[in-house]
Amino acid sequence: MFGIGPFTMLDCADCQRGQSLSLSPEEADRSRKDMRTFLASNWRCPVCGKEWSVQEAMIQGLISSHQGASMNVVGNILLHGKTTVATGIERVVELAQEVPLILGVNFTPWGKYARLGWVSAGKDKFIITSSTITATAGQDPKRYAGLGEELDVDWMLSGRSNWSNLDVPVWQIVLIQAREQLDRKGYSLSILSSVVALEAFVGAIITGAFHDAGVEKKVSDIVLEHTSGITRKIDSLLPSIAGISLKKSGLRGRLGDVIERRNEIVHGDVAESTEGDAREAFEVCVRTIFHLLVQSLNADATRSAREQRLRSKSASGDLGMESRA
Repeated sequence: MFGIGPFTMLDCADCQRGQSLSLSPEEADRSRKDMRTFLASNWRCPVCGKEWSVQEAMIQGLISSHQGASMNVVGNILLHGKTTVATGIERVVELAQEVPLILGVNFTPWGKYARLGWVSAGKDKFIITSSTITATAGQDPKRYAGLGEELDVDWMLSGRSNWSNLDVPVWQIVLIQAREQLDRKGYSLSILSSVVALEAFVGAIITGAFHDAGVEKKVSDIVLEHTSGITRKIDSLLPSIAGISLKKSGLRGRLGDVIERRNEIVHGDVAESTEGDAREAFEVCVRTIFHLLVQSLNADATRSAREQRLRSKSASGDLGMESRA
């Protein structure tokens, strides 16, 4: 759950800086068991010191435009190492493990500078490409490596497992895909994936509510199948079945615009979308998911407390019932 996707990056809305979520196995286990408390807890930005709820910091981490933040969100493999590069000559780097998809590689050269890039060479290696840099007026040419000159380079690679190997819900996978499409400038596809991720999440909540009520999954599947459109699921099924809604979230109007944009794309009414459209769709769907998640957790906590009180009264024989002569 915490290895990839929406629960991996914390970011500050003020200074746009953040950090990867780092939890020990024990902390991760506690957070899974009490996600409600975890999301409501505070996180302090290590750069500016501003405090945010973990929930808001996670949302900012997801929607951040920083490439580094995005690589943490969409990837679950992080490798790093050192090597020596002869400027202008390819260097093959062998990896300690297979990486089905390399998302990006960052380089830090030491001593002098050269233009560095990378090319995937299979699942267990990549190639560093390099070229010289021509000093411009006012720059010291000695700062730049010459052709064939060796450079010590630190590298950091971000990658991802195959989808089938990710032990996360479908809605998280689709949300990751929406973020990937956003980064790759596939704006219309990102909008579609954002809405699909939200619909998958809503479906999961409804299915869970049916299950808690003792309804068989095949019955809940039939209900979802015959309730066409995400609008009806959010406006009708969620309140009636799960007892949660978007009424007080301030998101329903924005979500309506996103769904309308999604419909225009699906029906071929628009040929392409803008980055602004895609970022708005992604943020609205992310915020809606987190809002509904917290509401669902609150509803579960309320129901659990009520059941506990009833069990206590039952054990003590005090059920509040009047006796009749």
